[in-house]
Amino acid sequence: MDAVSTGRLLMYIPGMADVNVDIQRPAARPKRTLRQSRSKQYALIRPQDWAYLMIAVLWIAAGTYVLTSKDVALPAGNKEPKQPPLASLSLSLNPKNVAYEALAPAGQEVTVSYLDEKAKTQLFIGPAPWRSIVTTRDIGFVAGVTVLTQNGPVTCRISVDGQVIDEKTGTGENPSVSCNLVGFQKLPM
Repeated sequence: MDAVSTGRLLMYIPGMADVNVDIQRPAARPKRTLRQSRSKQYALIRPQDWAYLMIAVLWIAAGTYVLTSKDVALPAGNKEPKQPPLASLSLSLNPKNVAYEALAPAGQEVTVSYLDEKAKTQLFIGPAPWRSIVTTRDIGFVAGVTVLTQNGPVTCRISVDGQVIDEKTGTGENPSVSCNLVGFQKLPM
């Protein structure tokens, strides 16, 4: 080997003529630093974003479990509960007979709205006088009756075991009256 000059190599081989050889160097590649690895160039999520992704996945998994598990799932709105609500549990030893009454001139049409033993509103439209009896052991029982009529006097009355608890009378055109009782608060146990 004689010399190397500007990308050419002049070689001497005994028994052969001088040979010129071109040396081609590959394109210079930038040096990789420790911070830029080839795997980071293709990463879909940056390392600092993994925590957010994991939190989102956990929320989705927990929500799916709560909404689909039979032990945790929310009850359907059209089903009655298997046990009565705590407010309707019997705390009184003796059952109470609650009587609702709507009084008006005989045969006059009245509209009566009242609460039944499950505290659901019931409606009656018909001739006066009207009477309904509800039996309960619940001392938290709520009783209420509202009476409407076209004209003339109208009276509502709530009595428990024959004792009148609330009574109101209305007169004039389109009178309405309302009687209420909450939890036998006016009764001696």
